[in-house]
Amino acid sequence: MFTLNIVQLALIVVFLLVNMSIRQARQQLDPAHPEASREKQLRFRKANSVFIYALSLFVVVMLGLGQSVTLYGWPTERLSPAMIGLPALLILAVFGFVWYVARHGLDDAGSNPHAKEDEAWRGGFFYYNKADPALMVEKRSGVGWTINFAHPLGILIFAAMLLVPIAIVVLMAVFS
Repeated sequence: MFTLNIVQLALIVVFLLVNMSIRQARQQLDPAHPEASREKQLRFRKANSVFIYALSLFVVVMLGLGQSVTLYGWPTERLSPAMIGLPALLILAVFGFVWYVARHGLDDAGSNPHAKEDEAWRGGFFYYNKADPALMVEKRSGVGWTINFAHPLGILIFAAMLLVPIAIVVLMAVFS
């Protein structure tokens, strides 16, 4: 009965932890224009925080709607537009966020010409740098952050991101 509530709570905690880790992530500033790149970095982080909070609210509402159908027997045929519309709205929100970031020039907020040549990137996707104390670093390309796999918590966080959903599915299968 409380499975979706537990999932909602876990997702809220995940979203909060992501937001906190982004706040603590080191800033990659352009040495030629440190003030301008710092301002861009702060604007990008603020936009990202707003998006993450909105996304967490959206996910909670979506799961709450599913729980209402299950617990209260709401007719699914009357809610099918919402069941289709909410995921479509989510996709539009993601595209809207990416468009906003690109339109305001925030997608290259931490672009540093020397960061592209960094030897700490494994396969171009995985960041592994024992000398860097940061847990989260900006992605080498695109929008967002990634885990420093050399950080002691890096592998634990990655394993938790993989194992928690699997554990939830296994527990639901066992107890249903």
